[in-house]
Amino acid sequence: MIAQNYLAWSGTLNRFVNEARMNKIDTERSRFIVSLFVDAMAPTNTVAGNPAAFKKAVDTGGASLRRGFENFAGDLARNGGLPAQVDTRKFAVGENLATTPGGVSIRGG
Repeated sequence: MIAQNYLAWSGTLNRFVNEARMNKIDTERSRFIVSLFVDAMAPTNTVAGNPAAFKKAVDTGGASLRRGFENFAGDLARNGGLPAQVDTRKFAVGENLATTPGGVSIRGG
């Protein structure tokens, strides 16, 4: 039922854009904005709509939810509410950076 509801209103939003009388550039911009909103509101982005996330929450005794909330709060405080996409900590071999032995090969052309 949740998935059907999501598909129905996302389809309606897309039809609104398709049927609006806008120039091509505004139509494409509107489609982009609607797609961001629709993707963000997907049921799989909630614990109730994502069985794997629900199982992880149960298996970790809620620790996965706590870590997720901490990430969210950190993004709000330090990144203007946008999800952080990179690790800003310094790299440390063996902690957050992996290395493998290797060498440099020079090949003639």
